[in-house]
Amino acid sequence: MKTIMDRIKEIKLITDQGELTVIAFNGGSQGVRLAAVRRLTDQELIGRIATGDTSPSVRATAVRRLEDQKLIIMIIKTDKSPSVRIAATCHITDQELIGQIAETDVDARVRVAAIRRLTDQTVLRHLTNVDEPKYIRAAAVRRITDQTVLAQIADGNAYGLVREDASLVREAAIRRLTDQTVLERIAAGDKSQYMREAAIGRITDQTVLVRIAENDDSTIVCVAAIRRLKNHDALNKIKITNKNEFIVYSATDRLIQLGVNL
Repeated sequence: MKTIMDRIKEIKLITDQGELTVIAFNGGSQGVRLAAVRRLTDQELIGRIATGDTSPSVRATAVRRLEDQKLIIMIIKTDKSPSVRIAATCHITDQELIGQIAETDVDARVRVAAIRRLTDQTVLRHLTNVDEPKYIRAAAVRRITDQTVLAQIADGNAYGLVREDASLVREAAIRRLTDQTVLERIAAGDKSQYMREAAIGRITDQTVLVRIAENDDSTIVCVAAIRRLKNHDALNKIKITNKNEFIVYSATDRLIQLGVNL
């Protein structure tokens, strides 16, 4: 007796659209129907499956093969399954609608999927508002391109970010910053060692990195700076003079990475 996997392997070899249609609509198991849908080319049939199959996985797969933007939009507005709405959201081009989904869908996963396709900077800034859940705000921050806005969020003094749950949002902003002055200020003086560590990952000035590696009171931050250092003398000094075993090990390891014979 053939297993489901046997049937799926057979379907991958079928080219007859009529036979694939029969399987897609009457194939029994979800896996078999999925395999058939992936090989269908008739847009009308794919649309019927996208709107009518009982399985969200099958509907989502069909949506990904749809070309009709109007039908995809209808599915976004009417399908009760978040996975189907996510598939549809990832397949539309209307930025206004994507913005609406990002702001209003009842499921956070769908909202994040929309945010990842959103380019409207005004809507993205709005989504960084403190009233939004932190993962929505962080997702929006990762799409913001305005360095001034990112700097405000990274500093933590705007958008209501002086809160316990701000770290995810601030880190997202820091990791998109290119302004070296702002990054250096955060790396040198932020209260959170994790925000300092994130900023170090974006700093390019070796002198700044040396100063942090030698003076920060957090092992995590020192090691982050060491891993970006290229200055052999500074690394040797840290290796010889630092009393923290892990920092000494990190400096030694970095020297080896740089090809220094110890």
